[in-house]
Order: sequence, then structure tokens, then C-alpha cells
Amino acid sequence: MSVKFNDIDFELIYLGLLTKESVKPLSRWEKDFGLSEIKFLKSFGLRSMAIERYLTTGRIIEELIFSKSKELLNEYANLFKKTPIRYTPATIELEGRFFGYPDCCIRSYINYGELNNGFAKDEQALLFHWACPDCRITPKLIPRYRAIYEDAKRLKLGSLSNRVKVNQIKRMISAIGLATFMFFANCEIFSSENETKSHLIRLENDSDKDYLKDEWEMPLRLDPNRIDTDANGIPDGIQLAQKMWNKIHNPPDYIKIEENYFWGTYTCAKCGELFNMGGLVLINEKTNDSAYVSFLALHYMEQGSFAYEGEETEASGIINPVHLDSVLSVFQP
Repeated sequence: MSVKFNDIDFELIYLGLLTKESVKPLSRWEKDFGLSEIKFLKSFGLRSMAIERYLTTGRIIEELIFSKSKELLNEYANLFKKTPIRYTPATIELEGRFFGYPDCCIRSYINYGELNNGFAKDEQALLFHWACPDCRITPKLIPRYRAIYEDAKRLKLGSLSNRVKVNQIKRMISAIGLATFMFFANCEIFSSENETKSHLIRLENDSDKDYLKDEWEMPLRLDPNRIDTDANGIPDGIQLAQKMWNKIHNPPDYIKIEENYFWGTYTCAKCGELFNMGGLVLINEKTNDSAYVSFLALHYMEQGSFAYEGEETEASGIINPVHLDSVLSVFQP
């Protein structure tokens, strides 16, 4: 799908990228829009919906809402379609949660308005909510907002293609192999020093130290006494986690994926990145078996770890790769 970014309002590009990257679960566009804007959002993999609202004068206007989640769009539409636009505390709180704003900032804005929050003007200008003075979440959001804002500028200027993107590196790794790529990059990702800096987490009952529990290895056709069963230079657990992550993001026809977004975020304990509290439901339509993987867990799987840690205690856990493999595999009668 060909989209001319010069024809798209910069703020919509910025909002679209924030929503595409799940920084905002759902966003709303209140300016004029048409087929070009809808096609632009679709090019980002976003669903959109136009809903009618009423001004206090009685005039009908259209809002364009967009999200990766069909369920969120329908929930918003059921609440606000053909309703008057009112800025009551209840509406501000509800809309703020849809848009992914921190709860503390929503409550502060409702009770006190735009308080002096200590953020620089250029930092506050990046946001779509007014940060409260004591917010612990917004300082972690600002680097992501700033990076996405710069991406939006590059798209608008037509120079984003000059930037080496993460997915290009992933394609390179896929083509030449992770071990070869890391060799040429002169990195030793598997050293104990870099393990501390990375997202790799040691597991109990892992005799060969390959980031897989011993009890998992035989069902996965791996050797529990060899760190690298196929001798390709990559520990079994890291290779398997990344292979499964790739399959989830490029699912076969028999895998149905449902995206579940919740109000709130979890913080990665390793890098501080924020993720929606929800995740993906993976359904094998041939076997009716299913598995749930949180967005935080997916982040760790991409780095090669089935264990994951959030700064919030309830965010941490371990993905069972045996069950996940059974869901992702073709049924063999």
C-alpha cells in the first residue's frame, strides 16, 4: 500500500506511530480526515473507526479512532458513539485510560488541572496528557515518545529509509545466523558480564546452562546435557525463544492471534521500557489448543529468554516452551 506521508498531518503520523508501537492502546483524531488518513493508518497495521459525536451546539462531528485492538475500538464506540462531547471528571478518566495515560496523571488533572510538574517544555510538548508532579511513569515514557517523535519527523521528511531499522538487522541476522552476525559485530553476547546487561535470565534445574529447564529439553527434542544441541554457536534456549518469537510475529495460517490490551503498563526490569499490561492469545485452530503470552514476555523472548522480569512483582514469570511449542506446531495425528 503506497502512502504519501507529505499529504498526512504530522500530528497524525506521530499519533499513528505511538499507537503502532503500543505506547498508546487507542488514539483519537479530531481534525478533518478522509480515505488518505484511513489508508495511512492501515499501512501501520492499525484498525480505525469513524464515530459520530455531538457538540454542545447540537452540530454533529466525526471522530476517527484507531488502535491495534478491534475490541478496544468497539468498547470506545459503544460508550461514546452519538453522545455529546462533555469534559466531566468521569469522561476525562475514562478517555484517559483508553488513551493509555498514567492513572496518577489522570487523577491529578481532574482534581487540580495543569500543575507545575517540573518537566521541560519540550518534554511536556511531546505528551498528549498533562504529567502530574510526582509521576513515576512519565519520565520512563518520555524517551519512547521522543524517539517516536523523531521517527515521525523522518517519515514526514521522507528520510526514514536512511535510518538502519531494527527489523533490517533482524532480517540480516535471519539470513546469516545470529552467531555469525555477533562475530562480525565483535560482540560476546553470551559472556557472564553481558548476560547481566542483557535480558537473559538463568533458570533453576538447567544443568547445561542453555536457558532451558532440564525437564523441557527432551519433549523439545533437545539434549539436556549440551548447551548447544545443533552446534551452531547459539545456546538452545536463546535460539528456541527467538524462533518462537518469530513464529508468533509471522504466524502460519492455522494460528489465530487475539490481542488483549488492558489499562496500565508494566516496566521491563532490565531496560526500563514500558509495555501494556495485556498480551496475545495464540489459538491453534487445528487442535483448539491455546496459549497466552504477555507483551512483556514477548519482549524477553525476542531477546532470547523464556523468563521475564518486570519492576512490578506480578509482571514477572516464565513461559513454558513445551506448551507453547504444542500450540505453535502443526497437529500430527
